[in-house]
Amino acid sequence: IGLVALMGALALFFRLMRMRKSVKVVRISDKGIVLIDEISGKPTIIAPQAPATPKPANAASLKPASVKAAVPKLSELLATGFLYPGMPQMLIGVRENITPRMGSLQEEVKCVGVGGRGRSGKTNTMFFYTIQYLFQGAEIWLADPHFNKASGLTTMLGPLRKYIRVAGTLDEIQQMFDDLQVEIEERKSRQGPYRPFVFIGDEWNGILEDFDVEAEQQGLKEKESFSRVAAALIVKIEREMAGYDMYCALGVHDWTDKAIGGTALRRLIHSVLCHRMTADYSKHILEDKAWNSQTQGLRTGHSIFRDNEGIYEKLIMPYCTREDAVTVTRMLETIVESTQPQQDMIAPGEKMPELPMRPQQPQLGPGRVEVDRAQTIDLSTSRPGQTGPLSMSAKEAVTRVNAPALDEDEEEPLEDVKEEDLADSAEAEKIQFTAAEEAELLHAAMQLHQKSGKVPGRVAILKQVRANVQEREGEKAARRWNQKHWPKIAAICSKYGL
Repeated sequence: IGLVALMGALALFFRLMRMRKSVKVVRISDKGIVLIDEISGKPTIIAPQAPATPKPANAASLKPASVKAAVPKLSELLATGFLYPGMPQMLIGVRENITPRMGSLQEEVKCVGVGGRGRSGKTNTMFFYTIQYLFQGAEIWLADPHFNKASGLTTMLGPLRKYIRVAGTLDEIQQMFDDLQVEIEERKSRQGPYRPFVFIGDEWNGILEDFDVEAEQQGLKEKESFSRVAAALIVKIEREMAGYDMYCALGVHDWTDKAIGGTALRRLIHSVLCHRMTADYSKHILEDKAWNSQTQGLRTGHSIFRDNEGIYEKLIMPYCTREDAVTVTRMLETIVESTQPQQDMIAPGEKMPELPMRPQQPQLGPGRVEVDRAQTIDLSTSRPGQTGPLSMSAKEAVTRVNAPALDEDEEEPLEDVKEEDLADSAEAEKIQFTAAEEAELLHAAMQLHQKSGKVPGRVAILKQVRANVQEREGEKAARRWNQKHWPKIAAICSKYGL
């Protein structure tokens, strides 16, 4: 019995020893090892393993943010002098790459339709254009059936209404159209030059609807409604009156023939700015399906512009407030001596202060006026030194060309530059500068104004220009803005009152 017990114990011992398997660990890399059985000598290779990197919980937020340049507000465009009374052209809108789309009252927006549903930015655009019509020295008549609406165009204009004839009630609007007929006949009966004249029909569909309702209440037939007379006058302006410096702008939310006043009126609209609305409506004025299908998804203030040549592009409108109307009023009051006290409203028959007429361009032939072909100013820092034609056409404007580079000289240390070095002088008055140089200074001035809210000094502007150029193109390019160009910098700053 004892022998059997001893043999059982030995068998159990040897079995347990085989299960234990003592091993020797041999490293083959930072993460890989070899296990060697000390009894049998058999190796087991454990391959290197890549360390598992834990994914942060907020990994999505660690992606680099795309920084987009902001479209300048109207207040900033006024502060930097980009928009000013007497300017030869108009800012139609700002492209998505933050370059301005310029144009002329005689070409791109001579009869413009501004469309969009509520809260799409339509009133903001109408206000923005009205400001520029005033800068063009135009006589403006505004028919606004929502004249007492807190967020309406008439209310936004505030103190500027003393320069504008406003008609709000249906009787006033009808009287305005009667006077419009007289204005058309008078202009056709005499030779120019003519003061620019712009009729603005805000809530145009509403004006026609109100006339139709009135006719129905009076028991008149549909064709006897005064809406027919109003639409016919707009058609006449679209078709015949541009040569007499007479234009119009219509705020529209429904482009269908019946709602807008007829097929002829819709087809004769020269250019269109379409804000957010469904394609069912926009397809009546934007014939290209690729473009009208995008109108429903437009953000507030964004629009699709179709110019008088049928070329499409996306534009963003600068944000405007009623405070801008106060600023513009002060600007106009510096060049106009008004003999009337300021009023909130001017009755249709009363005389309004007149703005100075635009300087006449050289005549090229009978009835043909040369339009200023300035250079597009790049408001962004993404495409340095590039310019392009303004109001030639969208196709030509897209084809941008490089502006002449500044000469390179030894740089004068910035700490040695003083305001008097950049002061106005007889030399500065004669100096010539490129649109790219002008844009660079204006962009720097706008950056400083946004930071401090104050008009920056010329040395500060120069420092900002050099910082922008160095960040974008390197130190060598920044040194091009040297003392040789002090008169040029003074000339640009003097032009914009900086």
